[in-house]
Amino acid sequence: MRALGAIGDESALPTLAAALGSTFTRTEAAEALARFGSKAIPWLLPLLTESQDDNVRYHVKETLASVGWRGRNGR
Repeated sequence: MRALGAIGDESALPTLAAALGSTFTRTEAAEALARFGSKAIPWLLPLLTESQDDNVRYHVKETLASVGWRGRNGR
């Protein structure tokens, strides 16, 4: 996860977003996604609204906040 974030290849975004589903990779995946900045937002928003896992939603919210997403009133 760290390497994918460090490389910065946008093709890693789906993999990193999927990694949020695993308790073993969740924290590192969230950190890696944050490194992509606003480019990660489209991959995070569906998880925020569709995930039933409170812990996933927590990490998604934290990551969105760290990339500057402000919700419906503007990004």
